Amino acid sequence: MELQSFIYEHVAKKSKDGVIKVTSAINKRWETRVVAQGLDAQGADGARAYLARYGNNIAAPKVIDLALCAQAKGAQEMAMAFWVKAYKLTFGSSPTDAGDTALETVSSATGSKVEDLPVLADLPDHLQPGKIHTMQAVDAPEDRDFYIKNDNYLGQPKRDGHRSVVIATPEKVWFQTRNLNLVEISDNELVNYFKDAAKRLSPFVLDGELWYRSFDGKEHRTAAQAAEWNVRGDYPTVDVRTVYTAFKPLYFAGVSLTDEPESRRIQFLQKVVWLPHPDNFEICPTARTTEEKKALVEKQLTEGREGEVWIDSSCLYTGGKNSKSYPMVRTKYIQILPLVCTGVTPTTAENRLFGSIEVAEEINGELVPVGKVGSGFDLTSQKEIMAKISLGNFKVFVGTQGRTAAGKLMHARYKGMVKNDAG
Repeated sequence: MELQSFIYEHVAKKSKDGVIKVTSAINKRWETRVVAQGLDAQGADGARAYLARYGNNIAAPKVIDLALCAQAKGAQEMAMAFWVKAYKLTFGSSPTDAGDTALETVSSATGSKVEDLPVLADLPDHLQPGKIHTMQAVDAPEDRDFYIKNDNYLGQPKRDGHRSVVIATPEKVWFQTRNLNLVEISDNELVNYFKDAAKRLSPFVLDGELWYRSFDGKEHRTAAQAAEWNVRGDYPTVDVRTVYTAFKPLYFAGVSLTDEPESRRIQFLQKVVWLPHPDNFEICPTARTTEEKKALVEKQLTEGREGEVWIDSSCLYTGGKNSKSYPMVRTKYIQILPLVCTGVTPTTAENRLFGSIEVAEEINGELVPVGKVGSGFDLTSQKEIMAKISLGNFKVFVGTQGRTAAGKLMHARYKGMVKNDAG
């Protein structure tokens, strides 16, 4: 059954005269858990955060009720995430149509309409909400040392979050993703701060990163990951903080800054009197001199951060990625881990003997699964891997950019394989 049909079936069962019937028990959960914590304004992340906190051993019927409630309340993206979870629990696999079509189904099932994009008279067309194409970094063609010594490049810490453009007016604040989607966040303190700043400084547009802070100050891509990290650290009641890191302004004081050099955009941002501001808003530090860049790299490495972003100080702001002139690049830290190979997954793809390598970490004498490795090998190396696995227990060297909140590998890549002498 497709997800669309799954949604229609359950909406029909729980609707009367086009209105979804929500039980009093689910309504209570909605008010005391979802609304009280602002999860209803976090879209799909809000649903994932709810399931991380309250979804242990949750059954499909309860998730269906949550999806129906979110749908009735107009939280369509949250409803979609609940529907996908309910589908997985019901059928044991992910739906194949959980994309835009299914999301339209959620809206059409209750007659909801997608709001037209706002048009702000003061902003040029390319900086209107929902139309801003962000400038994106590509993998650096040179090593770190090149950018540290090159006076043309500025350095900034790479934040582990989601790219987000803020369009702020005294009346309303929009958060736009790099995919041009407009999203709302639940942190009223941050939203009100941006409104007050726009009232004091005039409307503005910022390019930056939206991330979530756990109890120990660690960066997380989603509120759900931060909440799960709090639970794992035995701090389940500590609030997850939404944090916005501003990289540069794109519009300020009635002027578009996209045609200015990068150094001027950053300088403009740092000269603006933003204070006082909450601790969940920060201006991204910028390293200019060789010594400052060395200190940036040392700090990122010491704190176990993701890496750095290097920007040509003279570049204009052009949307998308540029792999020709490399005006904006990123360097990442790759950690090599020796892990135990516990098997391989099947595949139907041509020129592949298996889908991925299943790996685990030895902790206190036990093997704890940490994920799968699906890249870094061709057909020849796959044959070598299969031959080694057939001989016995092997360790796999895996390159990874870090771990998720659940302890799973991020962007894992196969680096080699040796006999596990301890096995």
